[in-house]
Amino acid sequence: MVHGAPTVATADSGTVDGEPVALPKGPRSPSPTVHERVESSFRDRVDAQLRGSTHDCAIVNGPYTEGERRHAVDQAVGPDSEDRTGWPRGPAAPYEPKRWMSTTIVMLLLAIALVFGFLVESIRADQYTLSFVKDGLPVSDNEIIQNHQRLVRDSLILAVLGLAVGALWLVWQYRAHANMRALVPGTRFRPLFGLAAWVVPGLNLLLPPLAMRELWRASNPDVPDLRRARTTPLLCLWWLLVLASVAVAAFALTPALGPNATVHELFVRDHRAVPAAGLGILAAVAAALLFALLQWRLVMKEDRVRLGAWKAWSER
Repeated sequence: MVHGAPTVATADSGTVDGEPVALPKGPRSPSPTVHERVESSFRDRVDAQLRGSTHDCAIVNGPYTEGERRHAVDQAVGPDSEDRTGWPRGPAAPYEPKRWMSTTIVMLLLAIALVFGFLVESIRADQYTLSFVKDGLPVSDNEIIQNHQRLVRDSLILAVLGLAVGALWLVWQYRAHANMRALVPGTRFRPLFGLAAWVVPGLNLLLPPLAMRELWRASNPDVPDLRRARTTPLLCLWWLLVLASVAVAAFALTPALGPNATVHELFVRDHRAVPAAGLGILAAVAAALLFALLQWRLVMKEDRVRLGAWKAWSER
């Protein structure tokens, strides 16, 4: 090379201190962004807590339980980290969410709504045959027996489903109140108080919606202050439907409570029971929707408080 000669820059050459050097061919790979470096570092720390590996998919595909993953994330994030809004991370909830329990409750509530629909048809069929007997018209005894057996069968299925969903609901509500008391300051309902709200006569007309309202307000993932959270109108609608269905059902059963009920009293019972079953359908569907939304909020709230996410470095 002749000193002083001009150097021509090309796509695959350059100069360093006046000397031409070769540059790598092909497009340059972009450098990772700040957020990518944060995410990569976080995943590496989680994987290290799980098995000391740097494999990117270890937390997803590794043979670990849900509790082990949550513990690894807690250890990787650390107790002094903050989420993207700057809220300090709170303590861990005492109970982990059980997906099978929440799914089973929703499915049972929808099954109850379906059985209520069958019950409406059974009541109307029984009322139809009773109308013939009441008016002295000829009707087959087999038809009377079959319609009555259908009514009894659907009522028993409804009772079994109601007991099952009631037991699971109480267990779920106990755990939900315990978690919210650990994560959100200012809650009033203790876990046992939440159960007593359903079983104490008289109080179970007013306290259940109040307990559910506190869970709804405390589970708002975007509002850390319980007092600033709002209540959904769905909760009021659900409880009004529950009270209305119970009241109409009691009104329907009153004429035929005695052992020697007449045909006319049985006919009146069936006539009043049809709207009660219709309200039961609406109450069960509203309960399923409310429960699904509330369970989603509870999980989001727990993740927000317990796991959080680091602030972006540019915000610090």
